Order: sequence, then structure tokens, then C-alpha cells
Amino acid sequence: MEKKNNFGMGTKIGYGIGDLGGNLVSAAAGAFVTMYYTDSVLLSAAFIGTMMLFTRLLDGISDIIMGIIIDKTYTKYGKARPWVLFSAFPLILSFILMLNVPSGLSDTATKIYVVVTYIFYSVICFTAVNGAYSTLVTLICPNPEERTGFTSARSFCSSLAMLLAQSYSVALMARFGGGQKGFTAMSIIYGVIALICILITGLTCKEYKITTKAEMENKNSSSLIQDVKLLFSSKYTFLTLIAFVFTWFMLTGSGGASVYFVRDVLQDMSLMAPLSMAGTLPSLIILALGIVPKAAKRYGKRNTLMMGAGFLMFGYTVISLFPYQLPVIFAGMICKGIGVGLSTSLLFATTSDVADYINIKNHVTVTGLTHSLTGFGVKVGVGLGSASLGWILAIGNYSAEAANSGMAQSAGALFAERACYSIVPLICAAILMGSAVFLDVEKQLEKLKAEE
Repeated sequence: MEKKNNFGMGTKIGYGIGDLGGNLVSAAAGAFVTMYYTDSVLLSAAFIGTMMLFTRLLDGISDIIMGIIIDKTYTKYGKARPWVLFSAFPLILSFILMLNVPSGLSDTATKIYVVVTYIFYSVICFTAVNGAYSTLVTLICPNPEERTGFTSARSFCSSLAMLLAQSYSVALMARFGGGQKGFTAMSIIYGVIALICILITGLTCKEYKITTKAEMENKNSSSLIQDVKLLFSSKYTFLTLIAFVFTWFMLTGSGGASVYFVRDVLQDMSLMAPLSMAGTLPSLIILALGIVPKAAKRYGKRNTLMMGAGFLMFGYTVISLFPYQLPVIFAGMICKGIGVGLSTSLLFATTSDVADYINIKNHVTVTGLTHSLTGFGVKVGVGLGSASLGWILAIGNYSAEAANSGMAQSAGALFAERACYSIVPLICAAILMGSAVFLDVEKQLEKLKAEE
């Protein structure tokens, strides 16, 4: 059964607003969970980094499982949409639990609580919501060009969520007393907002084609092993995965390091909001003006993605070279914002093209499985960004005691914070550029459709 959809701005906003909710909690977690665990819960940075990387390895398994589940789901509401709706509540619960570690626990009990709640949030709940949400765009809109509008709306809302989380979370927590009270208030407020946003997407976005189980059984279906082999037989699968991993490695590492960089290197927490705005507002403007779909239509998705990677590389380069010069840092953050605006929405749109390419070429349905790589890449990138932050801070001998007492960090710790804020993200941006050069799936998909 196929349904006609009105792909107006309201439909696209209805889809995009889901990522406002999802990224509000994930951006807050990415920016503050490491500091919460090191400075409030008083766990070692090395332990936190190792736990986060281990969690991302589990994420790889859960993302693939979720992709398979979506492909095998048959309801009157579609494949992905039901999971967006039903997974929203557990996600918010897990987010609140993660940022509210009970006081009075022994060191071992504290570590167990942290590991269990972090895995519950990341491996189970976020996987379910993000996997279904990412797949939904392909099932909403069959037109590759039209999808860029949906993914641009998604990236706009995602960037807005990151701006809110990074710019106002510190003030919000301080308003409620700071410390654990601040984290509790933030987790509940952000959780309620996120729940409403995700439910709006689930309730308003309808899949254009509902395939029943009987219809699927009448088709020539491949086995799970065959689907996985077909998925990974395409070079575009690996290129897209690499692009997602290092893009979110870059964003998470830089975002998580920002509070350390502003507090310890620049020694002025009042710069947190302005710097976040400088790095986010350009992205919001680009996406709001519809520049990305227009650029992708004129220059192609790959070339536009390469432009975005170029802006990212330039922005992080100037920050790395002049880490104490505020005008240069702001200029670098503006370039970073432009790069994010050009690249992130195109990565999601390209994933849909990869799914279509594999489906048409091999006469299979691996849409959910393909989009599971999106979630896998995002979470591995987030895990590497968070883990590298913990490890590099540990190598630099970062001291939570010095931070809590208002003392200055050592030279090694300050360099570690600078490295996490700009040097490591620069390397990630360069890898994104390298993968984008070979990511010509849009052109190959057009040829494949012409041959049909």
C-alpha cells in the first residue's frame, strides 16, 4: 500500500524536530557526561574513557540488530515509525538515570551503576530511537533529491539542539544550585522537551509505503547472511561508515573538550555560550535558508560534502595554530559551523542513496540494515570522541581536584585540552574529506535507475 505524502515544509519540520529532541539529550550527554563522571562522581578519566569505548563496541552489535528488527517489522503503521514512538519513553528514562548517580554508594557500586545506566542509555534506548528515526526518512520520501530537504531539516534541528545544550546548560544547572541538583534539573527538563519532540515526529510522519508480511513473503527474499554480505560488498557502505564515525568523533571530542578548554585554557567560562553560538549559528543559517539542497542539486552531494569538510579543516587548523587568540578562535568556530551545516545533512541523505543503490542493484530490502550503520557510525564516533577525551586528559595528568579547588591545571593537561578541542578534530575532518572524495554513490544510483 502506497500513501501520497505532502512534502511541504510542515512535513519536513515534523521529521526534523525529532532530532531536536534526540540531539538535545545526546549533545548534553556528549558535552557534560565526562565532566559529570570525573568532577562530580569522582571517577578516573581513564576508567570513563575505557567504559565509553567498550560501550561503543556493544553499540555496533545493537545497531545491526536494530536494523534487522526494523527490516523484519510489519505493522499497519509501517516499519520504523512504531519504534520511534515506543522507544521515546525508555530513552528519556535512561538519560535521567545516567545523570543521577546515587550518593553514598561504594566505589564498586558506583562504577556498576555508571556502567549499567550508560549502557542502558546508549546501547539499548538510543539505538532504538536513532536507528528507527534514521531509517524513517527513506520510508517517508522515495525521492533522493527531496530527501535532502528532510535531512537538512534534521541537521538544522540537530544544530539548534547542540547550540542550546552547549550554550545554556551551564547557566541552567547553576540556576538550580549546580552540582548534582543542577544535573538532575537539566536531565529532567531536557528529557521532557526531547520526549515531546520525538513523539511529534512519530505521530506526524507517515511512511509512504506499508509492506505487509504477506506481501514480503511473496517476494524473493534473501537470508540475513546474504543481506549482510551484500551490504558490505559495496564500497559505499565502508565510505559512509568512515564518514559518520569521524564526523561524530570530531564533533563529540571537540564539544566535550569545550568546557575544559574555555575554563582552563581561556580561563573565562563566560565565553562558553558565545563560542558555541559562533560554531552553531552559521550551520543554522545555512540550513534555514535551504542552501544545502540547492548546493547539492547544483554541484552534487559529494562535492558539497567535500566543501563542508574543507571548511571544517580550515576552522580547526586556525584554532590549533592560535589557541589563545580570541578573534582567530571565533573565526575558526564560524568556519566549523559552516562545515557542519554543509556536511551533516548530506551524510544522512547519502545513506538513503546507499540503501537505494544496494536495494535496486541486488533486488533486496536492506533499508533498515543500511541505516543501522548510521547509528553505528554516530555512536562509535561519539564513543571514540568521549573515550579519547578521557584518555588524553589522563595522559596529560588532568586533575579533578585542581578543577574543584580553583587551581590551575598543569601544562600537560592544558595541552591535552587543546588537543581534544582542535587538533584531534582536525585529523577527523581530514579523514572525512578523504572518504568524501570517493563517495560518488549519487551518480552511480542515477546510472542504475536509468538502466532499469
